[in-house]
Amino acid sequence: MKVSIVICTWNRSDLLRGCLERLVALRIPVGVEHEIVVVDNNSTDATKKTVEEFARLAPVVYVFEGEQGIAYARNKALSVVTGDYIFWTDDDVRVPSDWVTKYVEAIEALGDPDLLGSGVSPYLGDSSPLWLINGWEFVEAAYAMRKPPSMNYEPIKVGYLPFGANMVMRRKALKDIGFDTRLGRKGALMLSGEERKIILALLVRTNAVARWVPDNTVTHIIPVERQTLRYIHAYYAGHGLQVRLEEDTLDSERVETPRWVYRRWFESLLLFGLKFLFKRDCSWLDDFRIWSQYHGRLFGQR
Repeated sequence: MKVSIVICTWNRSDLLRGCLERLVALRIPVGVEHEIVVVDNNSTDATKKTVEEFARLAPVVYVFEGEQGIAYARNKALSVVTGDYIFWTDDDVRVPSDWVTKYVEAIEALGDPDLLGSGVSPYLGDSSPLWLINGWEFVEAAYAMRKPPSMNYEPIKVGYLPFGANMVMRRKALKDIGFDTRLGRKGALMLSGEERKIILALLVRTNAVARWVPDNTVTHIIPVERQTLRYIHAYYAGHGLQVRLEEDTLDSERVETPRWVYRRWFESLLLFGLKFLFKRDCSWLDDFRIWSQYHGRLFGQR
């Protein structure tokens, strides 16, 4: 078996360095070949130099993708990897030393599964704002948090999918599908949906095997600049914009946005303001999240 570990990155060479330090130190099972493929999505910082430094220590491959967007970068990875399985992670993720081992054990136990996923545990550091800690349950998805079932190899279901920070796909299962380049982050534009769409494409296939792997959680580093209402608004507004783009694709003749969308935008904004001013808890963060989604659906990420 050969596995391809893939990281797509854009102008985060410092975070990438920490990720690669963990990846080159992985314990690889006997009989398993591996490669580490870094797709540079048009970076202007020290990304290439950083990758070349680690290429002297392990089978690290540098690939450049000039078309801006995470979906373009991931499709580039699909075109160059040589492994039987693709292990996806991100530059701000720190994997445990037995990360590959546990996934390989799952692959062997399940017999060529199409999709595997496991946990993502955000690390906020020591200076997180109190409102974020107390209201974490409302916005944890913005930080890619995932808690897989504790039982071995529970099925992955539509309502709760893995994140690209920690998932594995069988390469042959992806031979005629790819990431939708209309979706996903493009530079500072925080769209999403490219992961979800390709995962759903795998799940709807007849006899697709998709399972959670317990106890293989990765750590997701959350810098202080993302522990802000500005970031949370941008993230969920991106989700709202994604919904609008998908609706426009399905109904190209639609001219006006339904009035109920405007109503929900106003209601959630009002609830956010009232709770923020008069409630002692942080439930206002849930209304802020909902308002941000409707705002993105109506106005984009302004």
